[in-house]
Amino acid sequence: PLQAFTNKISEFKKLAQSAREELLRSAQLEKFEDKETVFLHGDYGDKYYVVLSGSVDISIPKYPNKGESEKKTHDEGAPDEEEPPEEIVVAQLGAQCGFGELALITNSPRAATVRAAGVTYLMVFIREEYQNIV
Repeated sequence: PLQAFTNKISEFKKLAQSAREELLRSAQLEKFEDKETVFLHGDYGDKYYVVLSGSVDISIPKYPNKGESEKKTHDEGAPDEEEPPEEIVVAQLGAQCGFGELALITNSPRAATVRAAGVTYLMVFIREEYQNIV
């Protein structure tokens, strides 16, 4: 059943069956609780994820409009500590959906924040393993 599953993952379709099987052997299973962060926007990425069950919310930072970028200050005049930016959920991915594929081939920082939407199980592929197999 897992082999048929990898046939549905677009990033793996181009690979030979033997490479897919080796990738499956190297994969890890991770469990995330509701609202638990998988990764944050800007984080270093070295893993690709596929939702086995549950779902994840994909969000991006909502940046302030021009003119609102000045930091607010406390009554004492000291600047506030930097708060995490407000986020906008742009997508929700469910079973058999993958995310973080750029981490398999580049060192680019994460383009979005991903959090579990309910209890979620993810199959995880690590870049080093992927590159060694492919």
